[in-house]
Amino acid sequence: MTTKSLEHETKIVWEIDPTEVEYVREHWFQTGTRTRPIPMQRDDYTRCGYAVLEADAPKAHSPHVFNRRGFYLKDSDRHLSDDVDVFQYQSPAEGVDPLTVRPGQRGEKTSRTDDDRENAPPRDTLEAENIVLNLDGNDPVPESGREHEIPFVTTQHERFDAYEQFNDQMKPALLVRQIRLRTWSYIEIQMPYGESAASEHDHLRLTEAAIEEANRVIDSYEDKSRDSGFGYMGAPSVSDSDYISLPHMRPKAAMDLASELYPIVMDDSNLEFHKENL
Repeated sequence: MTTKSLEHETKIVWEIDPTEVEYVREHWFQTGTRTRPIPMQRDDYTRCGYAVLEADAPKAHSPHVFNRRGFYLKDSDRHLSDDVDVFQYQSPAEGVDPLTVRPGQRGEKTSRTDDDRENAPPRDTLEAENIVLNLDGNDPVPESGREHEIPFVTTQHERFDAYEQFNDQMKPALLVRQIRLRTWSYIEIQMPYGESAASEHDHLRLTEAAIEEANRVIDSYEDKSRDSGFGYMGAPSVSDSDYISLPHMRPKAAMDLASELYPIVMDDSNLEFHKENL
């Protein structure tokens, strides 16, 4: 990556707040456009930003292809994973401080890339005309606009806290989970795990009628799902009847769907005990 190869860049678009991460992975991608977001090559890559080229930027050696910089994180990076060993305190070889990235200028390693926030570059380094934050669509709608209070969690700690709060009331836990910085979320439904009056081997689950009703609602969100094969709640087997996870979708769509599922899941008449076959 040379200065000459960067000379046609006009701006950097960030899809995450670069002040919230200590490093991103900087890489060359071949794309079919000069300006549109760069598709990621693997499912375990989360795009963080990309460079935009001039309107007359030349094509690469291959016809109809442009060489452009993209910035991403892997699932194994400390910003996305709850369990990180390799890059807990250091950055990968291609890791750069996003606050040093400018059009036509390579990113650099700084004290932030080694997880030293006390010596981080000031936030005002982002105040430049050719640095753009495009965070729209990654946040759920405000809670004030929703009929039901549904937890939106971004860490394992928040997730387990939500489980405990629902379980204390012997109610199913219904929440939307988004791992930090990712643009996709998913809905989790965890049945209460306290013992029933009948037997310690009895488990709460949704009734068949409730599952059918929920799946009719889920069907209406098929075009919002990231997965090509849209997953149903289905009639859960005993082994997984206490936990349901729905396919990834944008946070707002996930919260909308969770709001429609809430009255179904929380209705006591839609729950039944099912005895485990030992």
